[in-house]
Amino acid sequence: MSGRAFECPHCGAEVAASAKVCRECGSDAGTGWLPADEVDYRSLDIPDGYGPDDEDPPQAGHRPWWFAPVAVLTAATLLALAMCARG
Repeated sequence: MSGRAFECPHCGAEVAASAKVCRECGSDAGTGWLPADEVDYRSLDIPDGYGPDDEDPPQAGHRPWWFAPVAVLTAATLLALAMCARG
């Protein structure tokens, strides 16, 4: 490690003395060089829908609207190909 750098207290990467954040983990002096799961983001003005608590978990069994039409067209195409191959 050079004299114009220091070791990140969070991840151990070499950080330039003039750097605002660690290039490896994103820790900085403002967050106290904390791990990502310990940083308090509640003090930031994050728009609705972008925070970790705003994400909806994926719903099991939910398919996009286009799934059924594509499945029907695929089945019809395979059936037509099978009929042509016989005939």
